[in-house]
Amino acid sequence: NLNPEAIFTLAVALCVLCTTTVRDPRYPKAPSTRSFQFAFAIGMCVTAGGFALEGITGGNLNPAVSLGVSTANFIGSGFRVGDRLSRFLSYVIPQMSGGLLAAAAFRLAHPLEYKEDPLLK
Repeated sequence: NLNPEAIFTLAVALCVLCTTTVRDPRYPKAPSTRSFQFAFAIGMCVTAGGFALEGITGGNLNPAVSLGVSTANFIGSGFRVGDRLSRFLSYVIPQMSGGLLAAAAFRLAHPLEYKEDPLLK
């Protein structure tokens, strides 16, 4: 049972990995990572996740954002812990697992990215 936060975090992380790290010498005229298409693809993943999760979890999709929101709530509550740690972990653990699953999916989808270049030996 995957948390929706993990699924959309997986989508965003996999999109970032695929658009910013894959280099293919067969396509020298391919757009660089500084092009609009890559930024648009990543932005659309974040937007889709944010809209889909808005009413469920808030659609943070990023452990750093979850930490910031939790810290602001902690300070705003007068430094009372209460159940804030368990809420924080209920967001961060699925987000981290989504990132790990994205890394595993990237590794399976792009095995040549991990092949050692014989010229660099």
